[in-house]
Amino acid sequence: MKWEDVRQLCPNRWVLVEAIEVYTNDERCIWENVGLIEQFEEWSTAWEVYEALHRKQPEREMFLFHTRQPVLEITVLRNTGYWHSFKYRKTGRKIKKLGNL
Repeated sequence: MKWEDVRQLCPNRWVLVEAIEVYTNDERCIWENVGLIEQFEEWSTAWEVYEALHRKQPEREMFLFHTRQPVLEITVLRNTGYWHSFKYRKTGRKIKKLGNL
């Protein structure tokens, strides 16, 4: 699902999404497609659901965003180990999900 579609479907909401198709542009992860898991009105509820799902399935790449953001963009912090928490392999400018490593 495209981010624009998520924003139209869930206006002014917190959404829990999963990375489906992501690519890097310099130091940024740009999301082409996401899987919508759930939507929320309140941040606290969204965070509780995220924590519970993450405990059960830590290998899934799930994130919370607010739909007021016009573009999904994450800064890659390579020197902190953050990048290594992503289970992706670079293939040119695209990144391919590897699954369980």
